[in-house]
Amino acid sequence: MALQRRYEANMNSFMGDIKDAQKRYSLGCRSIRKVAEEQGALIKVGKCVRYNFNILDDFFMNQSGKEL
Repeated sequence: MALQRRYEANMNSFMGDIKDAQKRYSLGCRSIRKVAEEQGALIKVGKCVRYNFNILDDFFMNQSGKEL
């Protein structure tokens, strides 16, 4: 139950780490990193890397039917 709440919270957040992004988009870390860098969705603070899900969501919604 607690895990389900954490997953739902991560799905509603606008930013997360690579594990959250992998769950959200069902892609590997290199694919996510590549798209995030191209779209400007990568946020680095020191050694900490976060992904802006708003930007990535927009990108993937616009890619429907197109090959990455």
